[in-house]
Amino acid sequence: MGVAMANYPAPMCNGCSTAYDANGTCLVIAGEEEGLFVASFDMDAIRKRRLKTIHGNAYRRPHRYGLLLHSEQEDIWHRTDGNGRPYEPSMR
Repeated sequence: MGVAMANYPAPMCNGCSTAYDANGTCLVIAGEEEGLFVASFDMDAIRKRRLKTIHGNAYRRPHRYGLLLHSEQEDIWHRTDGNGRPYEPSMR
């Protein structure tokens, strides 16, 4: 899997945000300054690597995710948008 980490810039922290590809190669390492840094991940390479490593489907447990993924809401969580219409998350 690819990994990206963002840190606060100096003087609050030391910056040095980074991004690594699935092989552990550093794609971006920022300095201490604030800025916008872009890393390109090769998604095909990540998918191929997942086929060969423990980070693939081997340890997935979708039967455990049901409560996280269901779309039902209790009444307390029903909201309206800025125009007073019912907010529908699936339409975003």
